[in-house]
Amino acid sequence: AEKRITGLVDAGDMDPALVQMMAKAWAGAKESDMMKEEAKDVMFHLYNKAREGLSMQQPGEFKILKHVCQQPTKREKRDALEAAFTPGVNYEDGDTEYLSTTPQRLLQLIESLLSKYELARLKYG
Repeated sequence: AEKRITGLVDAGDMDPALVQMMAKAWAGAKESDMMKEEAKDVMFHLYNKAREGLSMQQPGEFKILKHVCQQPTKREKRDALEAAFTPGVNYEDGDTEYLSTTPQRLLQLIESLLSKYELARLKYG
C-alpha cells in the first residue's frame, strides 16, 4: 500500500478525496476496540504518507499564500510577502521550503481560488 501511495504522489495523482477517505477510515479504526493496535498504526502511517504527498503536490504559490495568511500581524504578513517576491532559487532544506514567486502568479492563484469558491457557493448555496 505504501508503494502505491508513493506511486500516486510521484505521478502527481494523489487525490484529496482519497486522503479524506483514509482519514475517515483511520478515525473509525482508532475508536474501534475490535482492531489490533498494529493495524491502527499502519493505517495512521499510510494516512500521514498520503497527506504529506498531497501537500507536496500543492503549487508553490498556494504554499506561500498559506504561509502569509498564518502570520499573526500585518507587519509579519507584509514581510513574508516581501520575502516571497524576492527572486531566488526554490529549494527544500530539511523541513523548510524556500519559495519565491511573482505578484502576477500569486494574483492568478488568488483569482482562481476566488472563482472556485464562488462556483461552489452558487452550486451549494
